[in-house]
Amino acid sequence: MAYYTAAGTVFSVASGAPVTFDAAGFEALAYTTVGEVTSVPSHGAEYALVTHNPLADRVTRKLKGSVNYGSLTIPMALDTADAGQDIMRDHADGTKIDEVVSAKVEYPDGGVEYFTALVMSFTTAGDGVDSILSAEAMVEIDSKVVSVDAV
Repeated sequence: MAYYTAAGTVFSVASGAPVTFDAAGFEALAYTTVGEVTSVPSHGAEYALVTHNPLADRVTRKLKGSVNYGSLTIPMALDTADAGQDIMRDHADGTKIDEVVSAKVEYPDGGVEYFTALVMSFTTAGDGVDSILSAEAMVEIDSKVVSVDAV
């Protein structure tokens, strides 16, 4: 097992959804890197718990219910000239507020993840004299996360 640091991870977006929700569909899109991203937080499938408690044996039966692929709050240094940040802003509160973005996360080991998401917010902050002017984009994943292993 090889280990990698997160250094070199790249987060990119494309406006709109792919034609097909598989690796080929996502790979056909033209992505723009979102610059100055400092973290891609944890994300993935989380199922709701469904329970049933029959009176006869008092045992709680458990099943998986609906699935939620999560949300990400992506921190970055603000760059008003960055094309990827512009796409995120436009989908958060611009002309494309009701349209999804297709996201691509490229990891240093060569693995890639794809998903579609709604950009729910793009906020900025100036926290103090010893900080970088920053931004955060909050995205809600609304499709299965498609993983492509490193070759």
